[in-house]
This record gives sequence, C-alpha cells and structure tokens, in this order.
Amino acid sequence: MPPILRTLNPCYPRSGHRFLRNMSKAYFGPRLIFGKAHTDTNDVVAEANYVKDHDFDLMKGNTGIPITPAAQYLVQYRHPLESVQSFFEFQVHHKQLQDTREHWQMFLPKALEYWKGFVFKWCLDPNLPSSCRVHALSYGNLYTNPHKSVADVIDFLTAGREEIDTKKLDHAVEKFTGDFARYVDQEAKGTRPVSQLRDIRTFRYFDDTLPEIERSLVQEYLNPLGLDQKLVD
Repeated sequence: MPPILRTLNPCYPRSGHRFLRNMSKAYFGPRLIFGKAHTDTNDVVAEANYVKDHDFDLMKGNTGIPITPAAQYLVQYRHPLESVQSFFEFQVHHKQLQDTREHWQMFLPKALEYWKGFVFKWCLDPNLPSSCRVHALSYGNLYTNPHKSVADVIDFLTAGREEIDTKKLDHAVEKFTGDFARYVDQEAKGTRPVSQLRDIRTFRYFDDTLPEIERSLVQEYLNPLGLDQKLVD
C-alpha cells in the first residue's frame, strides 16, 4: 500500500478535526500515526504522519507555524461565528472561561481576529508558496458530504496513489456520522448527545452584533472561502 505522506493539519479550533481524524483513522488503521504539535512531545510528533496544530501563536499576534515550501498541509476551517461560539463553549466546558456574557464579549473579538489571521494565512494569502501542497476543507462540506470529503483527504494524504476501498470508506463514515460527541470526554464515556449542526441564532448570547459581524466578513472572507451566510433573513 502507498505510504501516508507526512502531513500537518492546521485547523482552527472546533472545525471538525476529530470528526475527520476518526473517519480517516477508521479507514487507514495503524497506517495513520497521529500526533498533536501543540501538546505532544517532540518525539511523538516526529514519528507521526498526521500532525494536528491549531497554530495558536496567531492568537498572540505572532506569525505562527513556519510554512515549509516542500511540505503538505491539510487545512480545516469553519464559518467564523460557528467556530467562535463553539470555541467559547469548549473553553467554558473545560473551565477556562466563565459562562457569562461579559466573558463572551471579551472572547469574541480576540477569537475573530485569530480566525481571520488563520484563514488568511492558510487559505487566502496569495503569497503562500506554490510548491506547498495544500488541501483545505470546510466543516460545512465535511458535515454535509463526508464520503467525498474523506475520499478527497485519502487521495491527498497518499498523493493520489491509493485506489480507494469504497466498502472500507463507507464503514468509516457510517461509524462516525449521525449522533456525535462535542467533547473528547463525552466520546470517551461513549455518549453522543448531539445530532444537529449548530444554529448560530440559538446561542445564549446571540444579539444584533453577530449579523453585523457576519456582513462585515462576506466580501473579504466568506465568499472567497465558499462559506454561506447563516444570518440572512
């Protein structure tokens, strides 16, 4: 079988990394060796061929992960308001933030700037070296068409040298679609309490500023990224 090429997976938090990784792992089995650059040791990361990194230095205003011209990158992103709402709830779930409007209002602008810097760097920057191999995947496409999304990722990870086993792919996708767990601790307990895609309007701190933010991002970000507006009446 063809090898899985060493691939860095820059993903904005809450953009479907675990969903994609679970399906990919179910397909590839032990051939896929996973590591997390932001938490694992250097030895673990060095051995991995599928390396997750949130590029968190961008959130601090730094340049983040160095881009290597000959490397390949599997990039994951999501609608900004879906991303930021989910990221906030993740931080609340792990007791890193309080579940208050005040904490949300402090978190929102920082997380949005991080999102803009992330998608510009990995998806929109015209100066991204053309010698890099980059495959970008939105959460919306992954959620609505997981078979094609995972097939494309298999093709990317093996540089087109793998004839896809459709039965194995079907099994991998069916295993992780339907109900799902938002957090690793839920998944570890075997609970999958969520069955529907996030609705931005049902967020407990939703207000009129969020449609304004979305409108401000349409031309420069949403349209070039192929992201639909969620708050159009």
